Amino acid sequence: MRSVHWKVSAKFDSLTIREPLIPQAHSRLLHAARWSGARERDLILGRLRWVSGFLLEWELPHFVKLGDGGPIADIAKVEDLHDYLYLLLGGMPEAIPIPAVPVRFAWVYKVGVEG
Repeated sequence: MRSVHWKVSAKFDSLTIREPLIPQAHSRLLHAARWSGARERDLILGRLRWVSGFLLEWELPHFVKLGDGGPIADIAKVEDLHDYLYLLLGGMPEAIPIPAVPVRFAWVYKVGVEG
């Protein structure tokens, strides 16, 4: 009943249903907190890897970002995630190119130390 567009239905004397608003196919962000030590780093990156891997299993591309001003990456396959984690751990000399990032995200999932 909520999806019926009543005004348009009355105007045209036929039932008109509203189209559900579907978020952009690629407007999800995993926002990882910055860490202060090796234990926090391992915990945060482990959680980031798990959540990102879960999204990739369901073929849901997404962005990952470290902190407020940290690097951001477009993750569409497992190799993208590995490259980003390698970058965060300081092993990759060249930076990942900055992707075109949506102005707003359909949802943001924060990954941190707290559960």
